[in-house]
Amino acid sequence: MYFDVMALFSPLWWRCFLVSLLGVVGLLIAGFFLPRKGKQAIAKGVAAYMLFDLAFRQYYLYHVGLWNIAYSLPFDFCSIMQLFSGITLLKRWRWFYEVSLFIGVVGPLQAILTPAFVHGMEGYSFYAYFLIHTGDVFSPIFLSICFGMKPRPQAWWKAPVSFLPIVGFVGVFNYFVHGNYMFLADRPQLQHPAIVFNWPYYLVVWSILFFAASFAISCLFRGEKASDLAKLSENEIDVDSPPPVA
Repeated sequence: MYFDVMALFSPLWWRCFLVSLLGVVGLLIAGFFLPRKGKQAIAKGVAAYMLFDLAFRQYYLYHVGLWNIAYSLPFDFCSIMQLFSGITLLKRWRWFYEVSLFIGVVGPLQAILTPAFVHGMEGYSFYAYFLIHTGDVFSPIFLSICFGMKPRPQAWWKAPVSFLPIVGFVGVFNYFVHGNYMFLADRPQLQHPAIVFNWPYYLVVWSILFFAASFAISCLFRGEKASDLAKLSENEIDVDSPPPVA
């Protein structure tokens, strides 16, 4: 699988990076100061786009003649995190939140810093790339800051492990369609410090890096009670959310 790669620190890279950063920071600041209805509006608005794009992008790629079963379905890591983020913003379900927080931030953040486009840098795909990856990074941070959600103490390793069946499904799907979703079948053809080894050794490196990043994120929540609702006032409790799991 080959990519159109954006040159690091080029004028276009800086514009895209700064717009993405300002978008995340701006929404976080707005959510922090807005009343509950404003926070809900931001959450629902971002979730609506994240979920809408999953379907619309399939239509768009087919319409412009770029759709291919081997690399266009939303089975890549960041698209799956897109689904998790959309669900979490709407429902605040703990497992989706923990997966989005511990493994759904690092990958998309790296994608923003080192942009690579499997469907090219023209048209909707270019803008969607940054909108979706920015949304993946934004969603669990927004829920943590603005809705008081917090992971359970052992979730930093349980969430990545619980995600493995999905990885297994994608791996089997790759076998039948000769695809490379999540780069499980072959290393991406990119120059990147985390892709210095051939298959399957780069997957081992990635796993170590994901668990290390997950543990680092968990350290930010140390000393906090592992409940997403315990410290919210009574009128802040989301009645649509399922009760916390002990």
